[in-house]
Amino acid sequence: ASPPNQTIKDFSFTTAPDITVLVAVDDKQMWRYDDSGKDWGAGWKDKAFEDASWKLGAALFEGKRGTLPPLPEPLRTTLAVGFPRTNFYFRTHFNYAGDPAFARLRLRAVIDDGAVFYLNGSEIFRLGMPGGLITAATLADRTIDDPVYEGPFEALSNGLVAGDNVLAVRVHQSSASSSDVTMAVELLTRDWVLAPPPLASPPKFTAVAWTGAGLKIEWSGSGKLQSAEAVTGPWQDLARASSPFLALPGGPAQFYRLKP
Repeated sequence: ASPPNQTIKDFSFTTAPDITVLVAVDDKQMWRYDDSGKDWGAGWKDKAFEDASWKLGAALFEGKRGTLPPLPEPLRTTLAVGFPRTNFYFRTHFNYAGDPAFARLRLRAVIDDGAVFYLNGSEIFRLGMPGGLITAATLADRTIDDPVYEGPFEALSNGLVAGDNVLAVRVHQSSASSSDVTMAVELLTRDWVLAPPPLASPPKFTAVAWTGAGLKIEWSGSGKLQSAEAVTGPWQDLARASSPFLALPGGPAQFYRLKP
């Protein structure tokens, strides 16, 4: 007796990524910010930093002396500009409910003139800034007249954690006499789901032949060779049996089958 013929096609797939907005540019995403021109040192970008004394506002942030240029988003918070303010600080919280190991961060930003972006204290991207160490005294390496959305850019995700996260941004002017500043950032994640492992191939006999020394049994796929003295059983696993298996003559007659 033999089982019915079976046809199984192995396949794998990757699901389309789920795109989630972690930080939006709207009137609900609130930021703590400081536009005093103070140098807050290195700790301001850390998750545990106490920013309750900072002002509260929503993006788009903008400050300019003179006529405002056209803006890609509604102006929701006005910043103080002018000497000696060459940098501006921003912090916001967001919740991430996925698995950080599978997250791929992307960001779009409206920045005048340059900015460095931090996630839970770790730098994830910089825009319009020179390489090397960045401090509050570092000036942007470009001058923006009419800010527009740039990106989306790939950003590092190694600082992302499940639950509460802090995105921090420091905007830098291109000179001490710069008369305008703009900040808005949208942070997205594309969570990729790993493909499931390929299905195991079903076991099947590939050859059965008498060799003179015994019955040579060969099979493929994942399964265990079993034997019984009657086709109705009881069936027993043949310990350490692997293909090809040599069934020696002598003793009672045996039936063989493959168990998945």
